[in-house]
Amino acid sequence: MPFRVVVSHEDESLRPGEDGAAAVERLARAKALAVAREGSLPVVAADTEVLCDGHILGKPRTRRTRSRCWAGWPAARTRS
Repeated sequence: MPFRVVVSHEDESLRPGEDGAAAVERLARAKALAVAREGSLPVVAADTEVLCDGHILGKPRTRRTRSRCWAGWPAARTRS
């Protein structure tokens, strides 16, 4: 099935105190609606967040912050 990828450019900022699952659902819906406004084809949208103990780890901006994020992840502590 032919398809094309369209980037929505939606603001992916998390809302204060927002639950990870709710954030993913809200962002996927916002992305789908933004892309759907631009055309008439069916739209499939998704969003992904990494959670640890219910907390969204977010996208690390540097190696140092990436290391800090993953150090708190249980799987990271059990692997060498």
